[in-house]
Amino acid sequence: MSLMSRLSGHACPNCGAEPGWFALHSTFRGGAKRTRYNEFAACPGCEARLVLSTRPDGPGLLVWQGLLPLLVAALFIGGMVLSLSFVSPDGGLTPAAVAMFSFTAVFAVLVILIRARLERHFFQVEVL
Repeated sequence: MSLMSRLSGHACPNCGAEPGWFALHSTFRGGAKRTRYNEFAACPGCEARLVLSTRPDGPGLLVWQGLLPLLVAALFIGGMVLSLSFVSPDGGLTPAAVAMFSFTAVFAVLVILIRARLERHFFQVEVL
C-alpha cells in the first residue's frame, strides 16, 4: 500500500493486510463533525469490513485534536522565524521567499510523516 499506510501501522486484525490510508480514515466517526464519510473500508486481503476507532487506552482526542495542532503551529512559527534569520536583509524579497517556501515544503512533509507515525497511539482498526 502507500507510505502513509505503512507508517500509520494500521493493519487488518484478521489477515494483517494494510488497507488504504485515506479509505480507512474516511470511516472514522469523531472530532468536530462526528460524521462518517464511508460506512467501512474493505480489507484488500480478506474483504473484511474495517472501521477506524479511538483506542480506549490511548491519550484521547483532546491531545490529537487540540494540543497537537497547537504544538505544530508553534513549531511552524518558530521554524519560520529561524529560517528567515539566515536570510540577509540586503538580498531583497527573493531570498526570503525562497527560504519561506523551502521551509514550508520540508515542514509539511515532516508533519505528515510524524502524524502518520503517531496515529498508532490514538486509533485502532476494528472489524465490523
